[in-house]
Amino acid sequence: MDQYEGNWPRDARITIFRFPSMAALQGFWHSPEHQAIKHLRTDVIPANFTFAVEGFDMEDFLTQNPEYARPGE
Repeated sequence: MDQYEGNWPRDARITIFRFPSMAALQGFWHSPEHQAIKHLRTDVIPANFTFAVEGFDMEDFLTQNPEYARPGE
């Protein structure tokens, strides 16, 4: 993933969820169950953006961006 515009704070946090397919993600994201509890996350974690990437390879991302890896992981 390459950033071409905007400011990405160095202390930014990334949360990654893995789903078996884009359809499964969309089913979860738009479900009444998720909508009912979504505030539990958004009330405490400021979200500047939310996006979905199909085929995202976390290992490759951390290899290219080691500053985002946590020690011991």
